[in-house]
Amino acid sequence: MSFKIKNINVKNLGPIEELNWDLADINLVFGHNEKGKSYLVEFFIRSLFKVKNWSGLRSQQGKGKINVETSQGEEVSFSPSSDQKLEDLLSESHVGLPPDFSKLLVLRGSDVKLGSDGENDKQMLRKFLSHKELLNEIIKPMNKSVINAEITGYTINASNLGDISKRQDLKKELDHIQQLFLEVEDKYLSGDLYQLEEKKETLQKQQRQIEQAKRYSAYYLSQEIDHEQQEIDKFDQKKIEQIKVDINTWKRSVASANGQQKKIDKLEKKTKNYTWLKQAAKHYQEFSRDVDGSKPNQIVFGFMLVALISAGGAFLFNINLLGIIMLAAAIGLAIFDRVSQRKSSIDDTPKRELLKLKQDFKNRLDRSLTSLATLENEQQQLEADYQKLQGLKSNRGDTVNALANQKIEIENSIEELFGEKITSDQWKTRLRQLLDKQEELKDKLKNYELKLSKLNIPAKEYLTKKPDLDYQPDQEVKINKQLEKASQAIKNKENSLETLKQRVCDATGKSFSLDWNQLIEALADKKEQVESNYKQLTAQIIAQKNVSDVIKELLAEEDQKIDQVLDSDIIQDLLPQVTGGYQDIELRNDTLYVSDSFSSFPVSEISDGAQEQVFLTLRIALASQWFKDDKLFLILDDAFIHSDTNRRKELVKSVIKLGEAGWQIICLSFDERIKQLFAQNSEDYQLLDLNKGSK
Repeated sequence: MSFKIKNINVKNLGPIEELNWDLADINLVFGHNEKGKSYLVEFFIRSLFKVKNWSGLRSQQGKGKINVETSQGEEVSFSPSSDQKLEDLLSESHVGLPPDFSKLLVLRGSDVKLGSDGENDKQMLRKFLSHKELLNEIIKPMNKSVINAEITGYTINASNLGDISKRQDLKKELDHIQQLFLEVEDKYLSGDLYQLEEKKETLQKQQRQIEQAKRYSAYYLSQEIDHEQQEIDKFDQKKIEQIKVDINTWKRSVASANGQQKKIDKLEKKTKNYTWLKQAAKHYQEFSRDVDGSKPNQIVFGFMLVALISAGGAFLFNINLLGIIMLAAAIGLAIFDRVSQRKSSIDDTPKRELLKLKQDFKNRLDRSLTSLATLENEQQQLEADYQKLQGLKSNRGDTVNALANQKIEIENSIEELFGEKITSDQWKTRLRQLLDKQEELKDKLKNYELKLSKLNIPAKEYLTKKPDLDYQPDQEVKINKQLEKASQAIKNKENSLETLKQRVCDATGKSFSLDWNQLIEALADKKEQVESNYKQLTAQIIAQKNVSDVIKELLAEEDQKIDQVLDSDIIQDLLPQVTGGYQDIELRNDTLYVSDSFSSFPVSEISDGAQEQVFLTLRIALASQWFKDDKLFLILDDAFIHSDTNRRKELVKSVIKLGEAGWQIICLSFDERIKQLFAQNSEDYQLLDLNKGSK
């Protein structure tokens, strides 16, 4: 199938007022700058192609149309405003035509390269070969994690991104809903709350029974308190206290009397020799007088001693006469004393009595009697104690009488208190027993009062009729704890159910005011919806993965096509001619390289002119690859401006040869040298001169 431009008709297109041209197979549109070449090229682009893939176009100007003739002889009109474009006609016979295929047919000097910014050479070539662009468009929206996923059955191993992440989210949501169903079954449908409420009701019934027993227990304790108080009131506490005082007073008096008796006994022991000493002193005085008369005269003895001493002195000092006189006096005194002693020894009875008296003294006082003064001194030492003893003895009778009277009064009081006679040795015991009984009653009263206060039951709530159950505090505590535990369990269960209900509402988007049946139904619907979405997305991911695998295989095939194009005869023949030096072109790691006899260079690094030649060659090769035996047209706008003289000549030759082979050539240029080259190399080309105006 061949498509050729038959004619072009424009009006008010920039500097071009009106133009009506019929086009030949090879056409050179020649015109100086500002004569409308660029406007004319943009009119071709806007009329024939979808301009979305073109950038840098000026706002639309002028009007007109271009008529294209098909191989069947049909004529199709195109204009900038026409809905149908050339791509629409070609896509019927060339499925998967690349969106940028217009750039294969139109080359502007300012837009030499085929690729877009950010696009590597491999991507560019894929875009212009076969169905690659269509395949890229198919695979482009697919998530990389899906493309790189490993799928075994319904198990998908991939990075958690894109659809995989959405599937995971759906799986989590589905698991969450399933978990909610399990929790609803476990917490709501199982009837645990109903069982807890039944248990609570049973415990509350037991609690009411215990409360009745407690109210009766309070009544019973109040009766016991009244009884014990009455028993306590029977005691004449004042009288008991008075008896206690009297007994203590009597005991102190008895103790005092006993103390006095001890003093008396002590004084009697101490003064037992007082009377004897008094009589002994009297007898000692009498016996001493009688004994003194029979004793040697001390005075005589004294004078005799003096006389002897004086005699001795006189003789010492040779006073012999005095000595003799004094010696004679001494002898006379000695004779006198001797006669006196003989006389006193006639009667010795007083002496024997005196000796006996001294012996008695020693026996009684364990010491010797030496003089009357000793007797008198001992008597004087005992005088005070003896007089004190006499006073105590005189008061002893009054004390005994008083104690006897006190005892009688106490005995009468105790007999009146107990109703029987009680000996004094039992007073303390019986009173202690009575007081112990009183304390026992008071303790019982306090115990009852304490128990009653713990019950904390007002008197108006007493229950006077005994219930079947006896009140047991431990049982009450146990039931209260069980009831509290059951109430807390119910509260926790209700809170848990409320939380669960809110979670169900969150999962379904329903109102909390709905009842459980409505929410469960909504949850089932939600599960069905999420499950359907999950299955659908899973199927979609699997399908995308399968499609991506197929596309990968197709892309691998297309990569082979790239190599085929770059190794094609068109490239091999045309590249050396057009470039004048580069003999080969190849793709390395997504980058195009051209090679000469010495080295290889990335196309992006060679000169602009060389790039222009390489891409012109690629355009021709790619267009030939696409359309095979079908021939179309090439619009070349200042396509040779970057080439040197020799290469420009070869380019023109190549273009003319392409035109002679069936391709329609429309070359636009301002260069006189290009005009000359066309004239030199082709006799059949048509010159359309914008400098002369239109016709």
